Amino acid sequence: MKTNIIICLVYVLAGFVLLRAEVTVHSAESSMSLLPGSVVTIRWSDDLEADVVNVELWDGVRGTTAEIANNVTRQQRELTWTIPVGITDGRRYRFVVRDARRPERTMASIGFHAIMRPAPVTTSVRQQAQVGGELDVMPRPASEQIHLTWTQPVGRIEIVDARGVRVKLVSPGEATRMCTVDVADLGVGAYTVLSRTRQGQVLQSPLIINR
Repeated sequence: MKTNIIICLVYVLAGFVLLRAEVTVHSAESSMSLLPGSVVTIRWSDDLEADVVNVELWDGVRGTTAEIANNVTRQQRELTWTIPVGITDGRRYRFVVRDARRPERTMASIGFHAIMRPAPVTTSVRQQAQVGGELDVMPRPASEQIHLTWTQPVGRIEIVDARGVRVKLVSPGEATRMCTVDVADLGVGAYTVLSRTRQGQVLQSPLIINR
């Protein structure tokens, strides 16, 4: 289900000019609460009239800003981003689009997003461990190709960079338990391979590209 957030106010906040603009966030979640490891699509209007923008995630609790993407062109006005699995849980996140050349000019989604892991369900009956499995990546480090294996049915498999931006997407068949992915086009550095089981458990494995 889409979550649409529209901001329609002109005001000055903390020294920044927040323009009348529209920033929308679309995700598979049914509310303002998002899950670490989930994919969101961020779209924004052209009200900034900026040739290049930076997209950021603002944490209202800690007063910090994390970069999502830099130097996004005016023509694009859309970005797909995978929320990092290691992100800190919080209830006051906002998505911000900032003019790269005039950083005081920004626009942001209205209201706050919660990025939270689901709380475990406890009962008087001893629960079995959540059904899941392992996602193995070989070789480590890799240079041209990686071989992935897993033990439980998974959906699509993503590779995200250190900023949480998805750089590759693979859709293996449900009956498959392995695949090979070409990573020759990825730059040297650290990445994360992510997937999700049918039970909703996020599987992840580190990936290092070195040549």
